[in-house]
Amino acid sequence: MATQYTAGIVTGQKWTAALANQIGAAWESFTPTWSSSGTQPAIGNGTLIGKYTQIQKLVIAEMTVTMGSTTTYGTGNYRLSLPITAKTPLWAYAHTGTARIYDASTATIYVTVMGFFAGATTYVQGWTNGAAGGAFGATVPMTFATSDEITVQVCYEAA
Repeated sequence: MATQYTAGIVTGQKWTAALANQIGAAWESFTPTWSSSGTQPAIGNGTLIGKYTQIQKLVIAEMTVTMGSTTTYGTGNYRLSLPITAKTPLWAYAHTGTARIYDASTATIYVTVMGFFAGATTYVQGWTNGAAGGAFGATVPMTFATSDEITVQVCYEAA
């Protein structure tokens, strides 16, 4: 778990720069799980990296999937696991962040929203719009291949 803010402010205490510098948790590394709603993808010689920080109940996480030459893409809608379980969202498809999908072969960038699919609390899933609309996966918004990337940033409330 990321380091928590524990400055111990008491009533009447003066707010100083030194006290303000204590706010902000250290970033922690984690390895997200890349999965799907169908046949599971496999990272092969690609990479999965993540980092997160937590201040009280606020969690900020960044995750990157980089496809390798032996990566397999599965079927269905892609999901990335969260480092800390989220509080059940207020609605079934709550938006919690964004994803940058990079098609290395054409140098094209797609930006999508990330959210809690059907009230999930342990993973986020992305949605695209436009002609290919819907949740993204092996062939949406493009056909994934070697060196393509999915980079996700989310902010949510911990359970």
